[in-house]
Amino acid sequence: MGAPGTIQTERLLRLLVTADDRSGAMEAAARCADAGLRPVVTSWDGDPPVDGTFDCEVVDLRSRHVSGDEAAARARTTLGRGAAHRVHKMDSTLRGNWIDELGALQGADRLLVVPAYPSAGRTCEGGLVRVHGVPVAQTEFGRDQRSVVATSRPAELLDAAELSGPDSLAAWLDSGTVRAGVADACTDAEVAELVALAAERRGLLIAGTALVVGEVARSLVRGVAGADATHRSRISLPPGPVLVVCGSRHPTSVRQAESVVGLPGVTVFLAPAEEQPDPEVVALGLAVRAHDHLAATGTSIVVLLGGDTADAFLGERVGRVLGSLDTGMALGETAVDGRTITIVTKPGGFGHDRTVYDLLSTRNDR
Repeated sequence: MGAPGTIQTERLLRLLVTADDRSGAMEAAARCADAGLRPVVTSWDGDPPVDGTFDCEVVDLRSRHVSGDEAAARARTTLGRGAAHRVHKMDSTLRGNWIDELGALQGADRLLVVPAYPSAGRTCEGGLVRVHGVPVAQTEFGRDQRSVVATSRPAELLDAAELSGPDSLAAWLDSGTVRAGVADACTDAEVAELVALAAERRGLLIAGTALVVGEVARSLVRGVAGADATHRSRISLPPGPVLVVCGSRHPTSVRQAESVVGLPGVTVFLAPAEEQPDPEVVALGLAVRAHDHLAATGTSIVVLLGGDTADAFLGERVGRVLGSLDTGMALGETAVDGRTITIVTKPGGFGHDRTVYDLLSTRNDR
């Protein structure tokens, strides 16, 4: 059985999504679940479930911090997976190897990039991607030492047309000339309008944020006779002790984790305060501590802050995703040592200082 309220869709509707890190993959899958699909998140080097209880697979390429050539190679491994529709989830702050991944996935198709996620503070106007009004290359994301953002204008890297809105997109779609386009959007509604124009076009690869992925899923669901994705059952975090694991160095995530220290029933694992030379080693160390804690205490709810944190904890495990708890915050479950563990993931820079506090302090701890 899928999550309550999900739509039983035909196999033809199956959507394949690629993403470059685990929190982004979970976030995209949650948007697909919100739309009415039954998603799972898998690793590029792992296997999907064989029970057929899903119609959307989100493949984590685990490629954010590898070389461009390796990222492209991992993307190509997904080309043989059967899927009626495909979309690529990019980092909303333009980090990672998305240029190489899109090069591997595009083939003979045209390419539409919609880099906006306005409800998360990411917009694109005049071809310039901004985070809360600041060009992304000038933000802390642009200074990420593991994934430097070279430009706030993605069309420069794609040799693409800059599309100012739905009319401009429609003209580009009909023109068949320039192979790539980057579309502006400053509201979530504008993103939905752009995707609605493009989602059913043949020979077009769409890439963008988790919001874009969700709108593609919603467009596909609307194409099923009698399907209505507006009546999903509301999801919530179950009661019980919670472990919060924060390996992210983003100040917002650190403050979010610190805000729940001392809450009843909540244990918090933070990365060491001193700067560590290898964030991956830090994340793996936190993951080992987290798994030891689950085994010792019986805790079955884990909140993972940051993509590296989620990747280290989950590894090649398959995650079944139930939906979004908040912007960028996905609720799912996975198997750990024979037990079903509830997982919540959130990208490092998403939310405000009280996002995790609000989630954990208001739930019903029956």
